Amino acid sequence: MIEIEVFHTHLYPGAKGRVTAGSATAAETPAVLLFADGMRADARLSGSVLTVAGYRTAAGSRIASKVWKLSFDGTDIAVTARIA
Repeated sequence: MIEIEVFHTHLYPGAKGRVTAGSATAAETPAVLLFADGMRADARLSGSVLTVAGYRTAAGSRIASKVWKLSFDGTDIAVTARIA
């Protein structure tokens, strides 16, 4: 399991965060995202591809399930593109 703190309330190209527990590996691994508004989302990380389950922001906005491409610099992450 990997835990990622996201510095924003949702993901988008350019969003940043950091790995706070676990480590990124080439194998698929479960993940949890902890957003800046205190909300959480379940996800799966496979290499640099992050598949995020749908969730709600603290303000009540529904965010649909999406797939993102990430880049890693040590424990720092950045979203580079939306895949799906």
